[in-house]
Amino acid sequence: MANFSALAAARHALLARAGWDVEADGLNGAPPITVVVGEEVHATVLKALSLLGLGRKRVVRVPVDGQGRMRADALPHLDAQTILCLQAGNVNTGAFDPAAAIIPAARTAGAWIHVDGAFGLWARCRRSTTAGPRASSRPTPGRRTGHKWPNIGYDCGIALVRDPSHLRAAMSIEAAYLVQGEHREPSTTTQSFPPCSRC
Repeated sequence: MANFSALAAARHALLARAGWDVEADGLNGAPPITVVVGEEVHATVLKALSLLGLGRKRVVRVPVDGQGRMRADALPHLDAQTILCLQAGNVNTGAFDPAAAIIPAARTAGAWIHVDGAFGLWARCRRSTTAGPRASSRPTPGRRTGHKWPNIGYDCGIALVRDPSHLRAAMSIEAAYLVQGEHREPSTTTQSFPPCSRC
């Protein structure tokens, strides 16, 4: 659900940028979104993409090296309608995609940069050398991180999104009996935090 939530925010942001309200109008007739992943992308990212209507078979797969790291020299063209999915901790090897070599060009292109931080985000919190330049979203699915590292509930997941308005728009619900105030509401999944210089 952490990958799903962060990628829902990405879908919302990219389609809103193109003048399309995906929550109101759905995906029929929507401007296309290109999703770029490494050849060894985690299955939960592909499942989230399929649940979001972006399709598992439609993703562009980038070749990886012997450790499962996305090859920066093999990236396809990126633009403002691209979701680029990086890994901070390959499930098989623990290797990190070369974020420092990939993210600057992706940010210049206006792509949404999604980092699946299942294994590596907690290492990033402890050391400043593992992640690289700023990303748009970082999920930390509890099945692998919250549960295994901080030893909290199995179903706990954390999605960090640079601009919480995209997550709020994608994931909140509205009803007459759900009055939203200015303070954090338990029924919403967003909380604003000051920018982190290391993220």
